[in-house]
Amino acid sequence: MYVGDARRAAEPVFSVADPVLFQDFGSVFRTDLDDPALLNAVLLTFALAVTGGNMDNECVGYQNRALAAVRQRMSSPETALSLPTLGAILLLAGVEVREWKRPESSSSHS
Repeated sequence: MYVGDARRAAEPVFSVADPVLFQDFGSVFRTDLDDPALLNAVLLTFALAVTGGNMDNECVGYQNRALAAVRQRMSSPETALSLPTLGAILLLAGVEVREWKRPESSSSHS
């Protein structure tokens, strides 16, 4: 796996490589990576790119931490509707969509 593959992993949403082609992280999420839900969702996205889409223990850890942070925020309209929370949800949904599209996982989701 090349470093370029990891950089392109998030490009449907933002770019870490070229802010001219895509908006950069800060302009999309209007925050830095100090938010635990968003941080772990971003780390999951990049970790999956590095592993070729294979969900290893590191990926599961990022996913669990992101989901726990999102779940906690759902009890409050203010935190549930924050940009970092919505961004984390979108990135987590993107991971799920990629899993559904993988040929070897199609039978496991039936």
